[in-house]
Amino acid sequence: MGDTVSVPGMKAPSTRALDSTKEQEIAEIDVVIFNTSGELVEYHRTTDIKEIVVTPESSDWQFSVGGIENGSNITVTFIANASREVLRALRALEDASSNGSYIGAHKTEFLKELYSTNEGKWNTSDNGYWKIPMYGEENFASNESIYDNPTLNTPLTRMLAKVDVVNGKHPKNNTPVAGDFRLTKVHVVHYNACGTVAPTWHSGTGAIQPGPSVAPNIPTDPRKVVWTTAGDELTYELIQDQDQLMSEIYLFECQAQSKMLPSASNPENQTRLVFEGDYYTSATEHGHYFYPVDFNEENGKTYIPLLRNNRYHFTITGVTGRGHDNLGEAVAAMGVMSNLKTSLLVVDESDIRNIVWNGEYFLGIEKEEVTLDAATNSTVNIKCLTNYAAGWLVDRTEWGSTGSDWLSAVPASVGNPNSDLVLKANTANSGTSDRVATVYLKAGRLIHKITVTQRQVLPIAPRFARSNVVWDAANNRLTFATTAAENATIPANVQGVFFKWGSLVAVSPTGTSAAYNANQILFSANGTKSYTWATIPYIKETTAPFNDNDENSDDFAGYNGVNNVDGLGYNISTNKGDICRYITDRGWVPSGERWRLPKQSELDALMAEASVKNSGGFNVTTSPNTPFNVNGFWEVPSGRWLGKGAATAGASRGTEQVPGNSSVYFPAGGSRTSGDGDTYSPGHNGYSWSGSSYNTVYSYSVGIYESYSSKSALTRGNGYTVRCIRE
Repeated sequence: MGDTVSVPGMKAPSTRALDSTKEQEIAEIDVVIFNTSGELVEYHRTTDIKEIVVTPESSDWQFSVGGIENGSNITVTFIANASREVLRALRALEDASSNGSYIGAHKTEFLKELYSTNEGKWNTSDNGYWKIPMYGEENFASNESIYDNPTLNTPLTRMLAKVDVVNGKHPKNNTPVAGDFRLTKVHVVHYNACGTVAPTWHSGTGAIQPGPSVAPNIPTDPRKVVWTTAGDELTYELIQDQDQLMSEIYLFECQAQSKMLPSASNPENQTRLVFEGDYYTSATEHGHYFYPVDFNEENGKTYIPLLRNNRYHFTITGVTGRGHDNLGEAVAAMGVMSNLKTSLLVVDESDIRNIVWNGEYFLGIEKEEVTLDAATNSTVNIKCLTNYAAGWLVDRTEWGSTGSDWLSAVPASVGNPNSDLVLKANTANSGTSDRVATVYLKAGRLIHKITVTQRQVLPIAPRFARSNVVWDAANNRLTFATTAAENATIPANVQGVFFKWGSLVAVSPTGTSAAYNANQILFSANGTKSYTWATIPYIKETTAPFNDNDENSDDFAGYNGVNNVDGLGYNISTNKGDICRYITDRGWVPSGERWRLPKQSELDALMAEASVKNSGGFNVTTSPNTPFNVNGFWEVPSGRWLGKGAATAGASRGTEQVPGNSSVYFPAGGSRTSGDGDTYSPGHNGYSWSGSSYNTVYSYSVGIYESYSSKSALTRGNGYTVRCIRE
């Protein structure tokens, strides 16, 4: 199994603590696998991890795990930098088990036991710093998903919150004036010394709740360290003339305060800060004071929790008077208006990975490089965030050498500091290369740039099989040509065998007469071959997605014979489904590629590029009843080239046994009619099924005629050829 995990993080200055590289580092990954019942079935650990630099400020980490036995219908959890915690959780499950094994334990029990403890400061020193535990998970429906999906990227969530402090009232040039404040220490009180490694999960299934955290996930016993006397706090010191404390304070999650009035009975002891320092009443006079600071919204009345994967950036904006004389007074001063004013910016670092900062204001974006599809209206939304009061705006767009005005870049909500940036292609990129533009965002004096690339329209022909499906009698299998070399034995212009729509029963395209006979069935997935034409199974389902007239629908995705939930795309016992997926799974074409019926939109794209007939005459011709032709190998004299390369084919080329890479040859191989299964018009026209339904009776196909090729919606009971496409 191979996977890539995406680590949250962003470019930001650090003092003498964890820089962005250390904060994102992964040294080990534990993989714990659960089945659909939530039972633990496997455990693996790997240190075979490779860093992939996404941008200079952020990285992904690629790793592999071998020996996985359960590859389908599983949930795979990825736990980074927490092997000690994972092993402790597994031992706890063993101790609680009647058979002494963690195998079979429920996911919810494992997640409850998966916690980390630390009663002191998180170690952020250059030598011996602690890597931050992270958690992510993926669901896999089939073996192919887990082994053959190289693009899988699993986002990880850090279990800690980060607190940064910037002193906006620090004396300039070390020359204090009245109202200045020299921050010397930051104290954390009433902190939790224990936290769960995983975000909030469903209490019954253990499924991780989707989306960013909105409430803390706290263990039953968070081991809260309540401040009662000196030494119960975490203290972070600033060196002389240091005006910020960055990437040093990492804390476990904590609930928000709910009882803050001085008269409240039993006020909650939730995490809060105390700023210690010197307040200047003049250039030469100052007092040393303590100021309580809480996690609250800008209105100062609504208190917020401390959440994992979030960054809490406090900026001291003003000091108007003295504070408390000692730490104990400040800790006890709940709900008392403070003479120290702060602003608080909260950033969910799972979204904002790149940030510019000038000591007072931020401008953060989700990514610095964006790729759009080639099509018109291809759209990507980029998360943006700033603490600049007026929000951010699009300053300008600079165009590359491949054209201008093809890109729209606008905020989803003008003036909203949390608005997404909407990037949309105004036109399709029909050129011969990708095109690039650079979008500049601005918040005050801060500038952030995003490079946007729109891919060129690539020919779709190379994705299609290089012949129709035929019956390989010598090897007792259905197959088709996938490469030019294979066209030597399965030419591109072979007629192919016939299928009703969504049938796993292959019928010969020819016989001793035009009439259908049961002995013309060449293959049946479940072995039954005694069908009359009317009883050959095919998709007659009338529920979604088999009724929706969606040309972009892969109707057989997930089909299991009853519905489209976690299926392989076919059902052998009913003899129904996607014959291309079935052939792939049987290994009847070269391994390493997945094939399916094409969507009608993909056939439309192929025809839209070009459609050129050959010089075969398009006359009705009965194929000779030879064993070779019975199996679909008759080389039909008439047909059309479809795809980008067909534009230069020329009608004089005749039949094409080996098509070019940018065109696909479709022979006019005829069909079998829905009423009685008789063969119809071989050599004159032909049809090939798509995997998209038109309504409850008809499905889409491509029609090949002398004058044109076209999209056709025809009854599912017809017998047509099949041309597969790569997924």
